[in-house]
Amino acid sequence: MTPPTIKTRTGSVRLREDGIIHVLVLPGMKETKEDAQESLRAALQVSGGKRRPVLVDLRKMQAQERDAREIYRGPETAQFASAAALLVESRISKLIANFFMAIVRAQIVIKIFTDEAEAVEWLQDFHE
Repeated sequence: MTPPTIKTRTGSVRLREDGIIHVLVLPGMKETKEDAQESLRAALQVSGGKRRPVLVDLRKMQAQERDAREIYRGPETAQFASAAALLVESRISKLIANFFMAIVRAQIVIKIFTDEAEAVEWLQDFHE
């Protein structure tokens, strides 16, 4: 049985069959504090109470408010994430990814990728 996908205002969160949490941000989204809180709740729900590797697709995100980045810095991220692979393609998404890395680096391992297959392969080492 395929686990459900949780739709959020800015995208979707689902548990892939390989045990990786996949967070997809819709094109053109500007993430707010409330959006970040909603995404964290969705990720906690799909994690099933287990820390898992997370694939975050930021390739089409337009912007992220500072308050949203603060939410990800909190302890909630480490409750469901063992590591995060951030998929980027544009200068803006690289900037967002670098902000994300700077704020949560101490809690989980994070790496930036432009190739999804490479990101998934890297995440396989972080199943708990």
